[in-house]
Amino acid sequence: MNFRAILLACLIISVGQLSMGLVFPSLPWIAKDFAVSHEQVQILVSIYLLGFGPSQFIYGPISDALGRKKVLLIGLIIAMLGLLMIIFLSHSFTGMVIGRFLQGLGTGCCAVLARASPLTIIRSFLPCAECKGSPCFKG
Repeated sequence: MNFRAILLACLIISVGQLSMGLVFPSLPWIAKDFAVSHEQVQILVSIYLLGFGPSQFIYGPISDALGRKKVLLIGLIIAMLGLLMIIFLSHSFTGMVIGRFLQGLGTGCCAVLARASPLTIIRSFLPCAECKGSPCFKG
């Protein structure tokens, strides 16, 4: 396997955890900027997990039916929509909460698909010549 494939697998696995972990240090500043209490700002973590956890039950069966590559890309697009919502509705705490929910909903695909079969996902992104005779799962 080449370096590009290993890097891709590491990035897929880390997306969900980084999306959650990077917000922790900024919680006090978010509370200050939106003039909300520290207890209220912690809803950003809770709402992310509310989208992240249950979505994994959905992504698993859908990826078996439609293919892992398509489902991974759809999940990442949902996560990007959540990020864009946070950016463009940055003046509203409610907009940030909804964006975090969408981020959790989208990044749940990374958690389930990275554990399903990393080699299958890597092969679906590699050109068939690099699969060296192994089945290439095009999605």
